[in-house]
Amino acid sequence: MNKKIIFLIIVILLAALVYGGVRTPTTPWYEVEEWEIEVCSKFAGNTAPENAETETGFAAYGTTSMTIQAYKTNLGDENFYEVYYYIEPYEETQQYILQLVNENQKLNYEIASGTIGINAGVADYYTNYSTQNFNEVRLVHKYGAFKVPIIER
Repeated sequence: MNKKIIFLIIVILLAALVYGGVRTPTTPWYEVEEWEIEVCSKFAGNTAPENAETETGFAAYGTTSMTIQAYKTNLGDENFYEVYYYIEPYEETQQYILQLVNENQKLNYEIASGTIGINAGVADYYTNYSTQNFNEVRLVHKYGAFKVPIIER
């Protein structure tokens, strides 16, 4: 047999042995502490959000990344609202509208709107004082609406 072929076989076998010994790192699970539950409940809400699923694999959202985080601070006669948002389409240009909402009281107030292009997302931080009582932020986009609760601070 040719020496080059024998050398190649030896290299492949050694590489297989070395690769076979490599272990995939894992994150150990642990018991969740009460303070962790309290912090997550206070700042992320105490109920599961409507759209908490991973977007990958869903035709309605698989071509767009989006996130919203909203807070409300009661200041007596008015509320102070803070909204962080991000939306980015990956396949085509689309329009969006971002609103503060209280569906029970039939209230909505447009924060932002526009047209965004492929891989050219928009992110912003919105603040405002208002006497109206909003409880959700709604992002209307090509596939429907993405809503998150406004967390009270």
